[in-house]
Amino acid sequence: MAERPMSARTLQFTILCSMILVLIGLVTGLNPLSLLARNDQGDRCQGETNGDRTLSRRQLSQLLDIPDGQSRQELQAVLQSPYCQLAALEGTEPATREDAYPLEFDPQTWLVVQYESDRYTGYRFHFRR
Repeated sequence: MAERPMSARTLQFTILCSMILVLIGLVTGLNPLSLLARNDQGDRCQGETNGDRTLSRRQLSQLLDIPDGQSRQELQAVLQSPYCQLAALEGTEPATREDAYPLEFDPQTWLVVQYESDRYTGYRFHFRR
């Protein structure tokens, strides 16, 4: 069976959808390639883990209101102590730190809070499936 060539309308729709996805990525700062690159590193907890520590939906929503640059102590007032601290990635600054919090409603998904010199710089999700 011969393939039908893509119509001009379908091509326009495909290009428009791609542009919207790129725009959303630019506005939110989300880089899907960096998410994929970090997900295959496995669990990198260093030191002791706090086995019963999870992050609630309420705490997650409160985190979204915290601006970058806040101190680690200010974030922990909302988030409490982390499940664990992740080992530093090769090639990162020694002052870079990442704390992991399994989500209460999906323990296979971790929120990873990132700090540089004990200043909050952002977060990402780690999927442990």
